[in-house]
This record gives sequence, structure tokens and C-alpha cells, in this order.
Amino acid sequence: MRRHLDEDPAYLRKLIGVHLAKNPIRATVILRPEPGLHQRMEEAERQKLEEVRRTLDAEAVQAIMESRSCSAVRSAGPARKTAAFARPG
Repeated sequence: MRRHLDEDPAYLRKLIGVHLAKNPIRATVILRPEPGLHQRMEEAERQKLEEVRRTLDAEAVQAIMESRSCSAVRSAGPARKTAAFARPG
């Protein structure tokens, strides 16, 4: 291919034209949302975080909470609240 490009600088443009732009074969792709997928993914994430939360001691949870507070201040957007790491009471 490099040899073709060296000989004809328009080679790549011609190649794209022949194989993509002027190709009569088309495909139609229809995407449909899966009902409830987002909620299932959120629930799976919440359960995973809760499992991790159960393995941590109070100091580790506190360190994570402080780290989240610092990163929220540094970021442009609001911090995401996660129930698994919410402060008790």
C-alpha cells in the first residue's frame, strides 16, 4: 500500500471511493433499548459496592469518604452519591 501511496497520492481517496462511498451495498442497523437494563446495572453495581463495603473497616470507609469529598471539590461536576458508602445515621 505504501508503494501505491508513493506513486499516487490520491490512491487512498480513490480506494475509499471505490470500496466505501460508491459501494451500493448498505446495512440498516436498528437499536432498541432493553427495558430495565439501566436499573439492573445500577442494582448490580450497588450490590457489588455493598459487598466491598462489608470487607472494609471503619477507618477504610472514612478514608474513602474523605477521598470522595476531596475529588468532588477538584472535579467540575457534582460527586456521585453511592448508597453503599453513605455515612451511617
